Amino acid sequence: MIKIFRKIRQNLLLEGKTGRYFKYALGEIVLVMIGILLALQVNNWNELRKSKQAKNVYIDRLINELKADTTAFSFHIKNVKSNANDGKYIMSIINENKPIVNNKEFVLRLQNIGRVSIPRKANNSFLDLQSSGNLKLFNNDFVVNAVRSYYVTEVDFWYERYIERTTEGFLPIVTEVLPFKIGEEIIKSEMKENSNLSPSLNLEYYKVSVSNEDLELILEKIRKQRDFNFHLKNATRAHLLQIRFLRESYNQASDLIKLLKNYKE
Repeated sequence: MIKIFRKIRQNLLLEGKTGRYFKYALGEIVLVMIGILLALQVNNWNELRKSKQAKNVYIDRLINELKADTTAFSFHIKNVKSNANDGKYIMSIINENKPIVNNKEFVLRLQNIGRVSIPRKANNSFLDLQSSGNLKLFNNDFVVNAVRSYYVTEVDFWYERYIERTTEGFLPIVTEVLPFKIGEEIIKSEMKENSNLSPSLNLEYYKVSVSNEDLELILEKIRKQRDFNFHLKNATRAHLLQIRFLRESYNQASDLIKLLKNYKE
């Protein structure tokens, strides 16, 4: 094609048709410019297509991880509700003198108050977006801010307080009042390979023996603990607060799923 254009220009010069030569040369320049612009436009289209594909892949990954988060939040909410109910149950016995129907249940629920249930968000895709700079692919400030708001929160600060009031505040007291033999039996039951992941307390799962003498000793030690009631209430309230935080996180994850689905092209 280039050889044909060159031959035409040479013929025009040989024939002395200078005016026509310049017009032809100008037209040729225009055609070349149009070709360059078309090539740039095609390249831009390809880049936009690749960006859109990459963005949609990230959106799908985020949605899958957010769905996993909502499942985890639901499970942990049930767990923490169980912890809070255990706190209320022990308070009713210690402060309201309600009878203990099952010795083993009393001991297991007493210890359960000192346990925590803290989910960890599935954030691999978000970390990838941040480290690679690909968060700019979203090109929407509202969506970007919503994603950042979900993953970059101060909830870890609350988790530290939650642990302080339960595992570090109440559980050491339980360890102190429970006979070593009973504590050992609880640990052995929980270390079984077929560990029970149900949020409800399965009494049959625990091979723990609590005699009436053991129970009397435990209650006597509890009465001697001056701060027992304070730590019991503190831990129970902490579980109630944790339920609130978990529900908020669940709702935020659900809303973000809807937003990303609507934003996907």
